[in-house]
Amino acid sequence: MKGVRWGIQGKLAAALFLLALLAMQFVSAFLLRSMEDYFLRQVRTDLQTTAAMVAGVVAGSLGRQPAALDDVERFIRSYSSSLSGPSWQGRLVVVDPDEVVLASSSADVVPGQVFRRPEIRSGALEGEITEGQYTEGDSTFYTVAVPVQGQGRILGAVYLDAPLDGVYATLADLRRILLTATVLAVVILTLLGLAVARTITGPLQALTAQALAMARGDFRQLMPTGSGDELGVLAETFNYLSRRLDETLQAISDEKQRAEAILTYMADGMLALDGQGRVLMINPAAARLLAVRPTDAQGKPLARLWPDEKVQEALAESLAGSLASVQTRLSHPPRTVHARLAPLKVGEQVSGVVMVMRDVTEQEKVEAMRQEFVADVSHELKTPITTIKSYVQTLRQGALEDPSLAARFLGVIEGEVDRMTKIVNDLLQIARLEHGEELEEREPLQLEKVAEDMVEKLGGRAAEKGIDLLLEAKGPVPPVLAHRLQMEQVFTNLLTNALDFTPAGGRVEVKVEGQEKEVAVTIRDTGIGIPPQDLPRIFERFYRVDKGRSREFGGTGLGLYITREIIRRHGGDIRIESQVGEGTAVTFTLPRMGEGYAREARGS
Repeated sequence: MKGVRWGIQGKLAAALFLLALLAMQFVSAFLLRSMEDYFLRQVRTDLQTTAAMVAGVVAGSLGRQPAALDDVERFIRSYSSSLSGPSWQGRLVVVDPDEVVLASSSADVVPGQVFRRPEIRSGALEGEITEGQYTEGDSTFYTVAVPVQGQGRILGAVYLDAPLDGVYATLADLRRILLTATVLAVVILTLLGLAVARTITGPLQALTAQALAMARGDFRQLMPTGSGDELGVLAETFNYLSRRLDETLQAISDEKQRAEAILTYMADGMLALDGQGRVLMINPAAARLLAVRPTDAQGKPLARLWPDEKVQEALAESLAGSLASVQTRLSHPPRTVHARLAPLKVGEQVSGVVMVMRDVTEQEKVEAMRQEFVADVSHELKTPITTIKSYVQTLRQGALEDPSLAARFLGVIEGEVDRMTKIVNDLLQIARLEHGEELEEREPLQLEKVAEDMVEKLGGRAAEKGIDLLLEAKGPVPPVLAHRLQMEQVFTNLLTNALDFTPAGGRVEVKVEGQEKEVAVTIRDTGIGIPPQDLPRIFERFYRVDKGRSREFGGTGLGLYITREIIRRHGGDIRIESQVGEGTAVTFTLPRMGEGYAREARGS
């Protein structure tokens, strides 16, 4: 069981109580001792004076021959009568050198009786004034023995005693008075101490309450600072501390929220590890890359979450105090991840590691596509350049002298130049599409009108090959918001492909129809078709199913890619279906006017 805990107010009151008690006890003891000494000294002086006076009076009577004992006895009776009263209860006795009583004021001591007292025998009869005390019953007596001298010798002694009851009664009264004063003083000082302590403990209790409120996060309560003493200064300092803590904690909270928001929504994954490689913090991006829940990753070793030898080597290097980086693959899901590790130092000691993870899978794909694109462009341009160079060299070597041969060679060169020009134009068109150019030039279009114009434009080419080119518009077709030249390019690319790969006697049909939220255009032919293994790659840049025949028709392998990009940037979609030997159907859709252009925004 815990003992009683005293507050400051109780301690101050107790201190004042003990101080008052000790002070009054000291004063009372000193005063009582002084009064006792004073009264005893007064009694002794009175007794000595009386005894000396009596000795002087009776010395003449005892010095006669024979001694006038009657005179002595009469004097003693007379003098003792003058001393009688409520405060005098002592005895006055005169003895001769043999301690025989000559005269006495007390009835229990009679003349002729031997009166033996040590003060007489060992003091007065030896010529000395002797004092002493004795107790009889409940009373204490003070005694004085004085020698009676005359004619050069000791004639006897005067013995005088007096009770001290009056003295001690007075001291007892004084003690009671001092005790009452002590009680009153202690009570008054204790109450005064409580009042004074309250003036101190009141502000301290308020400070304690405010400190508790601050510990709970409430910094709005402020201390009154009316007094100008130390407590007032303390209150002002405490209020300043409260405001500064509030501002500091608010700033820390804001910074913490900003840091949490940054870590939560940053695209890169981030891990904080302790000195043993255990996870202290993981953001959602890192959790997604490692396929774990953030709560499950807390406190677990990185080796368990990412069991990769390269990662562990980089972690050990970083824990040794160096920057480290590693690129490796994650299997679930398949990802290529680049991680950078930096040591966290407290002074010179490494206390942990910060790891930043970046998914570079798409970058690798883009880089691979870029390299493939450069290789394709180089390959596509290399063939016509080589052809042109070889024909130019042939012409220089004498072919110019043969007009028919020179004309044929120049025709080939012109064809290769046209082919390079088409490749360059297609590449420029791709660049414009990928940078979102020409989107502001869109206008409301009737796709059936555009299709009608393009069918009419390519009708002669279809007739030359003996192919039926047909157009069908089903029902009312709503307008679309589109770039006219780009839509003409879409129809040109798709119709040209259909005509090029459809043998004589075949048919190419164009159907335009309005649907609930979009307009659909289908171009169906009865051509040679596309093998199933080529369908997934048909929209890739520079991809050709039949490379020899594509070059025969001047194809670059960019037409379908450009067509798909135009459709997507208009918020639409395109798909292709084909059967080898039976034909191909290409369908693209565009959102109709008034349907909003969320898909358009996403596509651009």
